[in-house]
Amino acid sequence: MALTATMYRFSIQLSDVDRGVYETLDLHVARHPSETGEYMLTRVLAYCLEYAEGIEFTDGLSSGDEPAVVVRDLTGRVTAWIEVGAPDADRLHRASKLAQRVAVYTHREPRILFEQLGGKKIHRAEELPIHTADETVHHGDGAAALPRRRGDALRHDHRGAPHPMTMMTIVFGILFGAVGGVYIALGRKTYDPTYLVTGAALIFYPYFFSNAFVIVIIGAILTAIPIGRAKGWF
Repeated sequence: MALTATMYRFSIQLSDVDRGVYETLDLHVARHPSETGEYMLTRVLAYCLEYAEGIEFTDGLSSGDEPAVVVRDLTGRVTAWIEVGAPDADRLHRASKLAQRVAVYTHREPRILFEQLGGKKIHRAEELPIHTADETVHHGDGAAALPRRRGDALRHDHRGAPHPMTMMTIVFGILFGAVGGVYIALGRKTYDPTYLVTGAALIFYPYFFSNAFVIVIIGAILTAIPIGRAKGWF
């Protein structure tokens, strides 16, 4: 009996300050039977960080000719080709000729991907950003630098933020950002400025901290402020 895909639902409050993207996303993601949880989560993160008009998930593992995430313009032309995992050099070479933007998001050990791509011919390799979901973003030098930077961990945020975005900081940022979105909605409904101010703070503050523990502490404090005020604690 053939195994079927498992459906997952993600409710995400997306706040990308650097790009000016603010969206509420309700994603229904199908996890292929042979797809790991890490791969699926990396697909979702890639979708959020690359979010633009025309973005969509493809059939993923079911279709070897397409990337995990793709962006198309109104004519159907591919404008962004977003790979997840460890694509080979030939695939990236073809993608770079096809699409204006190509990016890689990997949940695997970056050293393995560097060794796999090192010294291989990739069209516009210097423009290819490689992002690692478990550590940080490998960006700036692009794939062209892989032969001489094999195994290096370059700590730069791909949106130009002053700190690396690790998997945990992204997850907690999305979590507290969602709470902030709820608080803002409550503030508009009740005309309570406390909800509005703390809601906005919950959405934006994760961008200024790289330590997941600090993000959790600050988020918990901000979350508790409207609750404590309503209960008369202060």
